[in-house]
Amino acid sequence: MDRVRTISSVAACRVRDPRRSMDTVIIDEIAPGMTLAEDVYDRNGRFLLAKNLKLTSKHLRILKIWGITGVEIVNTAEGSVRKPAESQIDPIMLEKAARSIAKRFSHMDVEHGVERELFRLCAVRQARVMLESNQPYDESELQPGALQSSAFPDTCRDSTRSRYPKRSPFSLLEKEIILPALPCIFHQINDAINNPRSSARDIADIIQNDSSLSARLLRIANSVLYGFRSKIDTISRAVVVIGTKEVGSLALGITIMTHFNNIPTHIIDMKSFWKHHMACAIASRIIAGYKNTANLERLFIGGLLHDIGRLIVCKYMPDELLASIQRAQREDKFLHEVEPETVGLMHSTIGALLLKEWKLPVSLENIVKYHHQPLQAPDRLEPAIVNLADIIVNAAGIGSSGEQFVPPLDPEAWSYLDLPHSIFAITLKHVDRQVGELTRIFGNGV
Repeated sequence: MDRVRTISSVAACRVRDPRRSMDTVIIDEIAPGMTLAEDVYDRNGRFLLAKNLKLTSKHLRILKIWGITGVEIVNTAEGSVRKPAESQIDPIMLEKAARSIAKRFSHMDVEHGVERELFRLCAVRQARVMLESNQPYDESELQPGALQSSAFPDTCRDSTRSRYPKRSPFSLLEKEIILPALPCIFHQINDAINNPRSSARDIADIIQNDSSLSARLLRIANSVLYGFRSKIDTISRAVVVIGTKEVGSLALGITIMTHFNNIPTHIIDMKSFWKHHMACAIASRIIAGYKNTANLERLFIGGLLHDIGRLIVCKYMPDELLASIQRAQREDKFLHEVEPETVGLMHSTIGALLLKEWKLPVSLENIVKYHHQPLQAPDRLEPAIVNLADIIVNAAGIGSSGEQFVPPLDPEAWSYLDLPHSIFAITLKHVDRQVGELTRIFGNGV
């Protein structure tokens, strides 16, 4: 059977979580009268609502106030849960949407299990985009766009093996890549975060010395990322409300983003690149919250910086990057698969070496180095979260870092994370709601 025809039919089939007597339902699909199948706790382990409770409008408000994105609901009669989104879309439009994203998913088994559910959600999402745009469908608009194939010079075509011999990591870093230095404020913030004697006031004072950094940090603190009801109007208050390490991590992330402003625009569309990474940062934070991990902002920064090594390659070895892209497209491979031969190292290794040079926490270095192979990491959880976030964002086609395909979901990594299928819908909902605002906060300054 034709693969495109097969996956078009998959788009219309909703996959249930494999639980015997309950469904994981996202907050917007919960209605009064449903019954909780499990106790509900917030991300810090605080008890909120009890198992077997029949939900009321008041209970739903409590769940939203505490940031609960989904709960376990006892299987109920047909129609008690709101109709799934795909049932409200013309089947012909849904099939067109499924076909439009088919190539992106060509390395995934979208006919079975959890990957089937991710494809279905992305097809529904794409159908909405096509309906809202009310414009003729153009397949070229849906392909990864951060790295522009039209800009590749002819000299890069079919010449990967002869022009770019394999290098050793030592020679690559010593002779060809000069790791960039960051402004003094970066090191001041980093030193303050790592100094047990530093107070919240110390970090606030450092940040306030940079008016541009302060303004952006306050805009993030008042954004949908946090959703505080009262306005945060000073860095000191942001440190108190969000937390010392969390604000420090955000400040470091902002500083790094704004530092890479001399990347060749004919190679990388930086707006698309950072949109992809902002979405990965949000998705990592959402998944981390679901897993009750301690430092959500570290996962946010990990998602933001996971492909930073690719910017280094673009800045110092643009011909090799162009050759990598051409070879990946020609051979239908992932970009990171061909990098060892065309560049000498994977971008993840280069990124990890950069963070080590900057003396950032080992945990961030661990995320960047292993985000493509999380199960090889000494500490698996955080790289596995960012890996999943990257898969979800690539699947949805939000921005691009150059990969033309959605990476397949490693069954062992998925099992290790132990997440419900509903995490895809939960994550995409929050990413779509937040990424536009956070991208506008940075504007042309990234």
